[in-house]
Amino acid sequence: MRAIRYSPHMSMGRLLKTLTIIVFVSGLQMTAYADDAHPLKPIDTSSPRSTLKGFIKGSTEAYKMAFEPIKEHINNKQPFTDEDFKAIEKAIVLGKQTGRALDFSKIPPAMLAEASKKTFIQLKEVLDRVDIPPDSEIPDATMMASLELKRWTIPNTEITIARIDSGDRMGEYVFTAETIERVPEFYDKIKDLPYKMTMTENWYKERSRLPTGIALLLRNYLPPHLILGENFLTRYILFKQPLWRWIAIMILVVLSYLFIFLFNWLSGTRNNSNDPDTIPSLWRALLRPLGFVITTLLFSKIAIDVIHVSDSLYYFFNTASWTVFYLCITWLTWSFGETVAETIIISERIKTTSIDGQVIRFVARLVTIAAVISIIITGGEQIGLPTYSVIASLGVGGLAFALAAQQTLANLLGSLIIMFEKPFSIGDCVHVSNHSGIVEDVGFRSIRLKTKTGSLVTIPSSQIVNGAVENYGHHSPTTEPDPDPHLNEDPSPQAIEDEGTDADFPKA
Repeated sequence: MRAIRYSPHMSMGRLLKTLTIIVFVSGLQMTAYADDAHPLKPIDTSSPRSTLKGFIKGSTEAYKMAFEPIKEHINNKQPFTDEDFKAIEKAIVLGKQTGRALDFSKIPPAMLAEASKKTFIQLKEVLDRVDIPPDSEIPDATMMASLELKRWTIPNTEITIARIDSGDRMGEYVFTAETIERVPEFYDKIKDLPYKMTMTENWYKERSRLPTGIALLLRNYLPPHLILGENFLTRYILFKQPLWRWIAIMILVVLSYLFIFLFNWLSGTRNNSNDPDTIPSLWRALLRPLGFVITTLLFSKIAIDVIHVSDSLYYFFNTASWTVFYLCITWLTWSFGETVAETIIISERIKTTSIDGQVIRFVARLVTIAAVISIIITGGEQIGLPTYSVIASLGVGGLAFALAAQQTLANLLGSLIIMFEKPFSIGDCVHVSNHSGIVEDVGFRSIRLKTKTGSLVTIPSSQIVNGAVENYGHHSPTTEPDPDPHLNEDPSPQAIEDEGTDADFPKA
């Protein structure tokens, strides 16, 4: 049996192999029992008896082949061998289908990776401490066929196995979603009770306490027993986590900060903001949100699959990291849309404040908003938020908001009409809504005119669309139109009297 030497270099194939084993040994959705002759044979879930027995047998075999060699090498202070890794890989194959005995449908997708590991092992720990009835008292397929209620509960527990009544797996018996959801609660109640079966003793405690993922990742540089052996860092527990895990988290936080700082520096966002935008600078600025996205994703994966945070700390880190991840994806998407729009404007040499530029920005924002809404919905589903219920509520609230913001929406629609019909351009001299001046800007709510006196006048777009527009082009009129033709008339009483006479009104 050839031992692995601790070389300073690791091939990509061996690194991927190590990471795969890290995922398994850390408990990633433990797989189920299969025999050597039929390695792809799934677990038998035709009855409560076959499901329960298959789960116990599969999890036990996987534990023996994966964790017992690790414990032996820790005790004997020996490095892992190629044969050890082959045995672990075989355990992965032998156990591939056991997870099918558990219904994880009520676990949010973002929580599934760690929750499935934790639940799988804790369920085995619970079953090792309760009285399992003899096989003759556990219903098989024949017994269940004669029963009206297609479910069975282990006596004196709330652990239930029930038949699936719809979908591709209709007719199979699995541990119910309600049971899986409450497994951590069951484990907390029985974790101090004596074992009735000791084939996987202290599996969950050892998994939570020992830095197995780090030991396997660094196995080519440090002997695993130096990391996994009993020491102060693994024995001392602080807030339900071993001390080594807090140190690893602090190191990970510092590395994440440095990683974000690097991307921020590469993005050039600290340069002079008064410099004109160029296409390279616009695209380089995307490195900043991209750095947050990559860092958040790596932080989550390392914290869960290598540092292996657990219990309430896991739910905090996982929820926070995935929330930040989707917020950063939203930020990156929004920035990307703006970058594309500005790139088109610069490359086509379109004036930044022109109506064409505003149309390009508007179309880009519409596409970006649609993408952002999709990301928010997906992110909400991942972390378990009732996204569609929230959207339905927002729909009702949106209707009320639309009714309350009719004028704002009218201005927005007016701006769109101006942008597409183009009754005037930036720099034209126009007379609209009793105001004359040069068009300085066309926004999504209003336009701005610069009058002869140099003041800026903001006119709501709805007023422009609903009124007359007199466009003099780039040349001012010889005689500027008066806002009100009556303003220059003689206001004397005699003039008013004469005006009444001209209008054929009888004199007093």
